[in-house]
Amino acid sequence: MPGYLLYILLGFGLGALVPGPGRIGFSSPGLRLFLGIGLAPIAVFVLHKNMGLGLFHSVSVIFAAAAAGLALGVWRLARNRPSLEDTFNPAFVLPAVIGIVALNFGALDYVPYLGDEFSGWINIAKQINAVGGYAPEDMFGLQADYTPGWPLLMSFPALLLGQFEERMVGLLPAVMHAGLFGLVFDLAGRTLINFGDFSAARRAVYSWLIVLLLLSAEATGQLVARNLLVEPPQIYGIGVTMMLAVAMFLPGVSQSWASFLIGLSFAILYFIKVTALALLPPILFLAVILPFAERFFAGSLAPARGSVNWIAQSIKNLAAALLPGVLLIVLFKSSISSSTPFGSPSSVLLPEMFAKAFSLQSLEITRLVGGAVWDFTATYKTPVSIAALIGLIAAAFNPRWRLVIAVLLAFLLVYFAALNWYHLTIWDDNLRSIQRYSRIPVRVFHLIGLMLLFVNVAELVLGRESSRLKHFLESRLPFVLAIGLVVVLAVWQVRQIDRRIADLSTRQFQHVAAFHTSVPKAAKQMGQILRQLGDRKVNLLVVQQGGNPDILEVVHYYLVSNSYRSGIPNIQFHAVVSWPLASSSNPSAAERLDKAMTKADVIWPVRLDEAMSRRLRELTGPGKCAQPMADNFFLSDHGNPPQLRCVTKTD
Repeated sequence: MPGYLLYILLGFGLGALVPGPGRIGFSSPGLRLFLGIGLAPIAVFVLHKNMGLGLFHSVSVIFAAAAAGLALGVWRLARNRPSLEDTFNPAFVLPAVIGIVALNFGALDYVPYLGDEFSGWINIAKQINAVGGYAPEDMFGLQADYTPGWPLLMSFPALLLGQFEERMVGLLPAVMHAGLFGLVFDLAGRTLINFGDFSAARRAVYSWLIVLLLLSAEATGQLVARNLLVEPPQIYGIGVTMMLAVAMFLPGVSQSWASFLIGLSFAILYFIKVTALALLPPILFLAVILPFAERFFAGSLAPARGSVNWIAQSIKNLAAALLPGVLLIVLFKSSISSSTPFGSPSSVLLPEMFAKAFSLQSLEITRLVGGAVWDFTATYKTPVSIAALIGLIAAAFNPRWRLVIAVLLAFLLVYFAALNWYHLTIWDDNLRSIQRYSRIPVRVFHLIGLMLLFVNVAELVLGRESSRLKHFLESRLPFVLAIGLVVVLAVWQVRQIDRRIADLSTRQFQHVAAFHTSVPKAAKQMGQILRQLGDRKVNLLVVQQGGNPDILEVVHYYLVSNSYRSGIPNIQFHAVVSWPLASSSNPSAAERLDKAMTKADVIWPVRLDEAMSRRLRELTGPGKCAQPMADNFFLSDHGNPPQLRCVTKTD
């Protein structure tokens, strides 16, 4: 829980110092919560890498600023009596409920189990703490030009408290998710103010109903994310950006400040992952075209403007939307010297990449990618997709929302085009995580489609004074029914939160490979062996018969100490982990294995078959090792063939 509380402090504290949410035209605690958390790693990186301040001191400065911001926020609340909607905003309520459920669960924990968590993200966060700074050149599996926002954010509690523990970061995505739904709640309430005549209590209940319906439909996933991959924060960040685009078309909202907040959201997303660049063309389109296109898209809804005012407003919007992202990109790029296709997308736009993209194989690759994307999107939460599509189609008949739809469609087009381009230029016909990558835009489509369905219906029904349905909604019966439905949906969400927290701590609802249990235990003893071998680089041969080299990332993660500034293990892995000794079609496997064992200092068996166990017994001598052979580590004398000494694994 300490880490969870620190993230809440960080979000609301830094968010209170951001000027935009107070000037956009409506109060939004959720927007402040999201912006505060998202801007924190950016501020820490600038202090640490661009200004040369130590990482611990950089994080301390940011948390001190957050504490001051929180005090400022409390003072504002004391000075200005908070409204009912502010008091019961999801940005406050959802984190509180999650915290209560987590406390009731007891020993809250987080068990990482997905490959990409170990290849990046949480592995990098743990290494940042072990190094005591952000040093890509000293870290395992990190590309220097890959934006480090997400792992840097995950390292904050450890840097402050001196010890990395997974349980302190497991609920981080949930805090950001609560910020998004705080903004959804605020926009729903703003819609009811603009087009209806409801009391504060009715607005709060109806807005909560929208939030809980979206959560029940899992439009952006479950409230508590299952993992610490980078996809959940991307979904929440793009959702915030698109919700701000929706807000721009509500009466009384400042377009200039909305543009600035969209720019901040883009900068946050970019620092989390460079795929945020898919949002850049739609954002620029919105900022530039909005003043000119108001009369075309919004018809009579648009105020009369002269051409000079249109141009001035476009320039103002463009500057507000571009400034945060451009400044961040300049600061980040000035701190690195290397360039890879995954951290610097401009490298896939070189002439040789265009030649590869338009090769004879390109049409077949595009067909494969398009087919895989369609197979997933057409079957993923189909009822929700249909409802979202109905929302977009209905909103298209309302001039107010046409530009929002155009921005959403532009984002979907750019995103999937970029996914296909990377396959054409880098991955070829080896399809990469199509479902995981596609889930991001699909969930954004669900969120915006369903939200537009609500705001469009609200405007259509509540905007007509003579509407019988409007008078019915303003009566007592629907209000009572809405309260009942809110209670039922809230109870369901509490159950879902409890189930997900149990899953985070135990993975009882997931299929988790056995090595996720055995490797952490064995890693503690291996750490002792490595220390006994001194400061030299140790060649470590990991054996997982029938497995793949991804196991090396898991092994490395658990070999990194949890302690602050404890350093990175000085080890070098053998690239091969599986040896087909029992295959008659590969007679040289035994010879290659012996060569690998000769070079190795330590051999760590994770999973053995009978052929590998037999070979290890031959190299150790009969009766000298605990049985089964996988219950030992082996130290090599570097002979040819090597003689191995057993070290029995202890629990």
